[in-house]
Amino acid sequence: EAAKLKVAGAKGLVVTHVAQDSPGANLGMRPGDVVVSVNRTPVTTVAEFEALVAAAEKSNGAVLLHIARE
Repeated sequence: EAAKLKVAGAKGLVVTHVAQDSPGANLGMRPGDVVVSVNRTPVTTVAEFEALVAAAEKSNGAVLLHIARE
């Protein structure tokens, strides 16, 4: 849970692992980051995150992530 990490005001999903050579790794994502929103829609569960990413990939492939980092 993001609140436990004390990332100032962040609510969202805590990244626990980033696969090597994944899109996230290539963009600099790292464990401890908090995903706050996907395409400007807040996320608090893995299911929400996965659904929003899947929908974006089906439409235009663009995914905008709002990441909080301490």
